Amino acid sequence: MPNEELDRLRSIYSEVFHYIDPFVSVNGNDSLIAYALAQQSAPNGIPSSLYEEIRRYEIYDGVPVEKHCELMIQRWKSFVKDQREKEKLIILECCFLQNPGCALLARHNAGEDRFIQHI
Repeated sequence: MPNEELDRLRSIYSEVFHYIDPFVSVNGNDSLIAYALAQQSAPNGIPSSLYEEIRRYEIYDGVPVEKHCELMIQRWKSFVKDQREKEKLIILECCFLQNPGCALLARHNAGEDRFIQHI
């Protein structure tokens, strides 16, 4: 979601936003929120109205295909940068082909060329 929208929600829901903040990652002018994890960590703390407002910006369904690709690429670059500094084995399941395929082909109907360009 755009950072301006995040700030607006943070202001409106100031009494409970501390449940959301640990699950926010800022990417330039946008923020990604692991809202399902936030809900799991505080099942009775997040009002359904706030949850629904955040869910409107779901990365797979709530943003245009170009914004989806931009945010996902930024997220992967950040992940790669963080992992280069660690000596850990990371096993990634379905994240490189299946998830982009589902998002671009099934949800956005972006076509094979856009899918190949993204991956």
